[in-house]
Amino acid sequence: MKLAVLGDAAGAVGAVAKRHPGVSEVVTIEADAALTGGEWLGIVVSSETDGCAHLARRALASGLRVLLVGIPSGDVWRDLAVDAPDGLTLSRPLRFDPHIARAKEVVGAGTIGTPRTLEIGWSFGDQTDATAAAGELVDVACHLLADTPASIYAVVSDVAGPPVVKVNLLGTNGALAVIEAAVESADLPTRRDLHLLATDGEIVHRIGNDDLLWSDGRVEPLPGATGNAELLAREIDAWIDGGSASERLARGTAAAWNLAVARALSRSLATGEMVAIGEEVGGS
Repeated sequence: MKLAVLGDAAGAVGAVAKRHPGVSEVVTIEADAALTGGEWLGIVVSSETDGCAHLARRALASGLRVLLVGIPSGDVWRDLAVDAPDGLTLSRPLRFDPHIARAKEVVGAGTIGTPRTLEIGWSFGDQTDATAAAGELVDVACHLLADTPASIYAVVSDVAGPPVVKVNLLGTNGALAVIEAAVESADLPTRRDLHLLATDGEIVHRIGNDDLLWSDGRVEPLPGATGNAELLAREIDAWIDGGSASERLARGTAAAWNLAVARALSRSLATGEMVAIGEEVGGS
């Protein structure tokens, strides 16, 4: 089946999606395109592209799935996320990192009880905007804590070197997260640091140190830093194929509060104040 893409960022995702056996063709379209017939698998839209919200709304009304790349502005996207929880997905490929995915499985199984606090430090490619990276880590933090964001305090480190954004996050259920999003540098080691403390146990991970997966009496090394293209491929597989992996996708209220988090991060960085998110999420 054919996959439609609108916008440059969506085109990059489409290039990765071509490898999926269920995608016969990736077609670049315009915002006023008429997607009719049963040959369409879905569409990928870039948030910066004019008319993308209108196209997404029409596609969802036609029963097509929509993958949104980037964080757009405007309440229309929040409404679409809530009104079409199974149709609209916000691209958040970091959820598919092996370390994060494994931690989510452990949390979901109840192995360590109820998550209460999380410390996470992650470094991203040198072309990444540190604020956008911080937003991705806020999403991952809420994903692992099984919570929604209530308030955020964010600051940019003034230490000389690659940009670092630090975030304190409070969840609606009282969970806490301390987040550091850094831009990768040849002078600094890659960071994949995660420490989740729960009521009955904890998860600790430092890449290159204690990166071992214990399961059924076996010990296996977890992989190193996974490239963005590979994470995108895993996200696209879950988006197209469904199954248990699709539970990691950012849909419904998760997509809605991601949009609110982006605004709250920008406001907190600009004002130096803690910003409440709950009202923007609409109580979700």
